[in-house]
Amino acid sequence: METSKDNPAYYLYTSGTTGAPKGVVHAHRFIIGTEGPIGKSTMGLERGDICGEPTALTWMYALGHNFLFAFRWGVSTVIYSDERFNSERAYEFIEKYKITIFAGTPTIYRMMLAVRNAEKRYDTSSLKYCLSSGEPLLAETWREWTRRFGVKIIDSMGQTEAHEFCTTQTNLKVKIRSMGKPLPGIEVAIVNDKGKRLPPGEMDHLAIRRDHPALFKEYFKMPEQMKEVSFPNNWYDTKDLAYADEDGYFWYGSRSDDIMTCHGYRISPADVETALQEHEAVLESGVAGIIDPEMGEKVKAWVVLHEDYEPTPDLAKNLQNFVKATIAPYKYPREIEFIEELPKTSSGKILRRELRRWEKEKLKKK
Repeated sequence: METSKDNPAYYLYTSGTTGAPKGVVHAHRFIIGTEGPIGKSTMGLERGDICGEPTALTWMYALGHNFLFAFRWGVSTVIYSDERFNSERAYEFIEKYKITIFAGTPTIYRMMLAVRNAEKRYDTSSLKYCLSSGEPLLAETWREWTRRFGVKIIDSMGQTEAHEFCTTQTNLKVKIRSMGKPLPGIEVAIVNDKGKRLPPGEMDHLAIRRDHPALFKEYFKMPEQMKEVSFPNNWYDTKDLAYADEDGYFWYGSRSDDIMTCHGYRISPADVETALQEHEAVLESGVAGIIDPEMGEKVKAWVVLHEDYEPTPDLAKNLQNFVKATIAPYKYPREIEFIEELPKTSSGKILRRELRRWEKEKLKKK
């Protein structure tokens, strides 16, 4: 039986960070549409490279970098075998297999940086590039990793529906915390709900042209969801909010369905999480809007601290003031809860819907 580029090749399910997972149907054209732009522009793959990352292959990011693109370019790949991520084991993984292209999430890089003197204890000299995706990459994480290991982290924006489409790329000037620029051959824009392009500086829907060969075919048996992401003028709506600057770099805002409304202000949870994680005491944070009888909705943060810090009311107050000073007074979390571990998907993304569910369960018990 002959196979066409448009025939289904594989199904991959979304991580379900904001709702139920969706079956994403990709065609055979996917690998042709991505391996050039990503394999060269993002990963800089060359003969002799060894790819590896400590995340599950059920995540599109890992499946592409550590499997499909490596095989397509004929380079080696190593599968990380531990079920749960461990910072020390990640360094051992790089050292043992002489990984040249290492991919992780910002959380993984923060956890690895928390290992004292890792740059002296482990041989990471094989690293050529480190890749990051899944959540905003903090400026401090980027600077500290570059300072300690002499390797830059290439940040990117991608989805199960398209893999990466915006990245810093190996040949671009780095603008810390930006998603970089669209990969060669991929048309990306900020558009309104009528499919009209918007000028630099305006935040709205982050969209990809439907003719991108690596874009998925459909959601499996979910035609209504397909209608929701189909915009006029042949745009696919990623359901993310972002803006572009005058130089063509894209900057992430939030998932459109994660936006919180507090006292009439629209607040991105990613903004608050990023501000919190710039505080020296914070290892990780998750933010979501919760029901409040007076405000309707208020911003709440769940915070995981570094080992050397103790959760106290004074520290919570300090974090609130820190957010006010870092981004804006109206964005600070009205409530902070210290926890040991955040709920996450297998790919390491924070499950904000799970945070909201926790709060609903608390209300039922009152």
